[in-house]
Amino acid sequence: MTIDEHNQYAFDSLLKLAKEHQLAAEDAEIHNIEVDYPRFKDTHDKEGETSGYIKTLADENGKIHWLIAKSFHEDLGEVIWRSDGLSSVSEEQQKTRIDEYKQLKAANDAAREALFAENRAELSEHIQRFPLASNNHPYLLRKKVEAHGILVNGNQLVIPLSEYKGGFITAQRIWVDGTKRFYKDCGKKGACYVIEGDSSTILITEGFATAASCYEATGYTCIMAIDCGNLPEVVKAVRSKTDVPIVIIADNDKYKERNAGVEAAEKAAKLYSCSCFIPQFQDESTQPTDANDLAVLEGIDELKRQLCPVIAIARMRIPADYFFNNGWLYQKRTTDKGTYDAQICSALYPQALSRDKSNEEWGIVFKFADLDRHEHMFALPRAALVKDPSIILEPLASRGLHFNPSEYKALLSFISTVQPVERARNVSQTGWHGEVFVLPSEAIGASSERVVYQSMYGAPAGYEQSGTLEEWQRNVAAYCQGNSRLILMVAAAFAGPLLDLDHALESGGFHIRSESSRGKTTALRLCKSVWGPADKLVTWRATSNGLESVAYAHNDATLVIDELGQMADENPSEAAQTVYMVANGSSKQRANRSGGAASLKTWRLIFVSAGEVSLSNLMSQAGKMVKAGQEVRFIDIPADAGKGLGLFEELHGFSDAASFAEMLNSNSKQYHGVASRAFLKALAGNKVEYSIKLRELMTAFLQYVPDNVDGQIKRAANRFALVAAAGELAANITGWEKGEAFRGVKTCFDAWLLERGEGSHESNQALEVVRGRLLKWGDSRFGQNTNGPVWGCKDGNDFCVFPESFRNDICQGLDHKNVANILVKLGFLPKKSSVTKRLQGGGLRRVYPISGKILDVEQAEEQKPYVVSGTRLGQSDQESEALESYTV
Repeated sequence: MTIDEHNQYAFDSLLKLAKEHQLAAEDAEIHNIEVDYPRFKDTHDKEGETSGYIKTLADENGKIHWLIAKSFHEDLGEVIWRSDGLSSVSEEQQKTRIDEYKQLKAANDAAREALFAENRAELSEHIQRFPLASNNHPYLLRKKVEAHGILVNGNQLVIPLSEYKGGFITAQRIWVDGTKRFYKDCGKKGACYVIEGDSSTILITEGFATAASCYEATGYTCIMAIDCGNLPEVVKAVRSKTDVPIVIIADNDKYKERNAGVEAAEKAAKLYSCSCFIPQFQDESTQPTDANDLAVLEGIDELKRQLCPVIAIARMRIPADYFFNNGWLYQKRTTDKGTYDAQICSALYPQALSRDKSNEEWGIVFKFADLDRHEHMFALPRAALVKDPSIILEPLASRGLHFNPSEYKALLSFISTVQPVERARNVSQTGWHGEVFVLPSEAIGASSERVVYQSMYGAPAGYEQSGTLEEWQRNVAAYCQGNSRLILMVAAAFAGPLLDLDHALESGGFHIRSESSRGKTTALRLCKSVWGPADKLVTWRATSNGLESVAYAHNDATLVIDELGQMADENPSEAAQTVYMVANGSSKQRANRSGGAASLKTWRLIFVSAGEVSLSNLMSQAGKMVKAGQEVRFIDIPADAGKGLGLFEELHGFSDAASFAEMLNSNSKQYHGVASRAFLKALAGNKVEYSIKLRELMTAFLQYVPDNVDGQIKRAANRFALVAAAGELAANITGWEKGEAFRGVKTCFDAWLLERGEGSHESNQALEVVRGRLLKWGDSRFGQNTNGPVWGCKDGNDFCVFPESFRNDICQGLDHKNVANILVKLGFLPKKSSVTKRLQGGGLRRVYPISGKILDVEQAEEQKPYVVSGTRLGQSDQESEALESYTV
């Protein structure tokens, strides 16, 4: 028997066995026995289909020794034909023959690979001469995709196919009508074509058109794996070289007796930890199957709508036994009774792994919806996983995550093992971080990577939003016009974010002081409405530690604090220290767990306050004197605007101040939090431009402050100027006319200066203290008939004060030398300040002879303070130019 006759006998015998074992159809024939894998019709195939294939093993002479018949329908099994039938020989002979078979197979494979290598080299050189295909090729036009680097030879498209990140294997030719062929004797196992894109996620498809459509829909790297038979090999190769998420795009062959595309995709997805996407069609009249069909029939946007959520889930990299379904997170579990799905919690989607700028403080960013379908974003520190579980569960539950209490361990396991692809930079403090302003629930501004707020103790409250900007303008901001104190408060709300634009600007605040029921709290609520709920005001009654945290959470923003008077009544000493701490921008120094110095909390902010007492009263109750720096950081403004309407000057048609205030309180609670976002969006990315405009506007405001006033007044005026400039820069946010903020803030500046006086703080304070103590003790401490300590004696109307009494009693709490110099300058002491006088009784003694005129004049009359209330803003060319040169 010749070799050809032997080989034909082998194929006939194999086909007979295959039919007997229900593998081959009764009418099956073997086609093209000269190719690598001859095909035949199996028992599952319809007419024209040939899912059966034959593996051949021959010796160097081409004589077949083994044939294996298999099918892509894997449930049909396989049939083996051997040239001499191993079943009739001993086990030892079988082992020997199997070894011989392995050697023969290795030799056969080597010969095949040598042939493939020779043909591949020749084909690679051949197709290099082909030009790039045009997007106008009829096949591409019909498929509505671009060429993406494939070649063309005449009217045939040519797709070079290689190993993933490896050498060239073969090429596929596609005719205009869609016919596809491969070049002979090159093989195709593991061959693929890569459309390069964002490689953080890889999509693997069967055909080229599907890969092109998926790339054009998503921008991610897409790999063509040729067909479902080669798909597992390509997926295996890709997975061996990368751990990025892989999404297999299945061909949905549901119109065939066997859905080979979905079966192959799902099997590969399970083997190699991938996700699987199966396109769904509204119109199935043309029996569409793949993602390209979806793009052609229903549009690229529909493909994107279906595919992107699958990619998003893949990029979350959740544990293999967890899955999402209908808005819930489940865990698949197996017991001796079978498998079941345990419901863990409402869908908790991991968005990114976060870390700080030092690549420490790692965390996980989650997104979920509450029962009202309001979306929440929350960054959870990984360190919380080793602490009390309540640190994790409480903030999630408080934001509306619904979970099964009996499954909290499964929830913690899920949280601890997710590894989403995305990265984010976390910060633990609100405010500016580069060009991005971070709020607890969002980051405003452009950045090279996502920035999120993250804290072990959850996000601070007070930044929530309600209503639209237009509603806030109409119902809150519009009523501020014509009311100087309201203008000052609302403009101050926009000043906090401007501190970062000029680091020479200082933190500090304004305190509105008056008797109760003058509208102070209403003004504070309007200020608060710029940032969040107006009914959530912080009070000075909080502990100093509590206010540290609150101030830290308002960095680069504006902090609104109420009820200074109540704190002063309860603990004036602590109140004084807390006021200075908030204004100074730094926490107390404390020790950490190891005994070393803990990190200081620092902040920059503008604060506004209200109460019945001034800082001076507060310090006096605490037995202390207000220092000049404290006075400048805590500017005290009388609430009464002098119009008989309390804090108001314009009621906008309301009959009385009470009804006007009631309306403002109600509106500020209903519309809030939106104005600050709009302002921050305008600032973000334009900080340099706005810093220039800020300085121009501040300079325009400061021209109304004379050059010869005390330096402390200039420092205070600088803060008024900052707030005035903030109000003007935010004019398009508030809806105010240009110049409105300048006029309102200047009116408040005039009122402050009129009450304070233009002299230095030290001069005013020294005169007030000395005069006050002489008025109180002048009769009982000076003279021969006193029952208490003697401070000196009277010389006519003058007070001759003993040096020790001047130092310890008259100047208690002050620098007595500085006080003496001030009194000399004011003419209440002689130039030498102390002199020797003969006292009643004949003795000589050194004294400070304070003129009795110190009691006859009011400080306001003596000091002749600088008053600018008669000056109208808008008259100078410099101010007009500044107001006309800015926009938001």
